[in-house]
Amino acid sequence: RRWSWGKFAATIRDFWIRILVWLDTFNTVEEAAKVYDSAAIQLRGSGATTNFFHPQLQPPRRETF
Repeated sequence: RRWSWGKFAATIRDFWIRILVWLDTFNTVEEAAKVYDSAAIQLRGSGATTNFFHPQLQPPRRETF
């Protein structure tokens, strides 16, 4: 979310303990999104919904012959 003074805030909701976690404010939306992604992966693991593609979250491919 963008604040009136131009910075972008990053927050994430922790559903297990029912709180909103303040991550920080950033100069760009991309910075805020990257920090959100990192927090989402830490909180929710490989099932996290992220803003950017993260190859480590993809299931391994099976070889077919």
